[in-house]
Amino acid sequence: MPKMPIKSGPGLNLGNAVSIDHFFQQAISQHRQGDLIGAGQAYERILVAAPKHFDATHLLAVVNAQRGHTERARTLFARALAITPGHPEVHFNRGTMEREADNAAAAIVDFDLILDSQPDHTGALINRSIALQTLRRFDEAIADSDRLIELTPENPVIWNNRANLLLDCMRVDDALACINKALKLKPYYHDALNNRGNIFKELQFFE
Repeated sequence: MPKMPIKSGPGLNLGNAVSIDHFFQQAISQHRQGDLIGAGQAYERILVAAPKHFDATHLLAVVNAQRGHTERARTLFARALAITPGHPEVHFNRGTMEREADNAAAAIVDFDLILDSQPDHTGALINRSIALQTLRRFDEAIADSDRLIELTPENPVIWNNRANLLLDCMRVDDALACINKALKLKPYYHDALNNRGNIFKELQFFE
């Protein structure tokens, strides 16, 4: 069944919170289904009626980040934080966008703000460690990795990320041990298998 276009109509206004909430739930559904254009249009319509609607502002920023519209996303993330200062999910999503946009320094600022109040926030620790690694701040990245191992020792992604970090530090044997740990937890973990193959190639362990 083709998606129905979003049409303007009565009922979406500041005086009808129930209507706005209903329309917002529809927008979230579109977003979850991967219809970024439709979801973005829906969030925009909500903001015409309710300019300070925090969730619509935040999720419109996320849509723009997902579509690669980084500057527009930055403006919207800042607007969401003006409505609800210090909101950890906004900082996390903005930080993740900045890290993926190769703006590691800006990403670290957002992750620091989360970890100041939630020191065991796993997602922020993972992303900050990767951003610190990008900036070759290896001691700080390893400290975050150490904390992640304490918090989630059975997470293969943590061990694989740690292996990549240790490889950058030229600690090949330690990196290989971490990859083996990741593969023990998840035997068919493709990224870890690829990383181990690359290490064996570097070590000339061709068999």
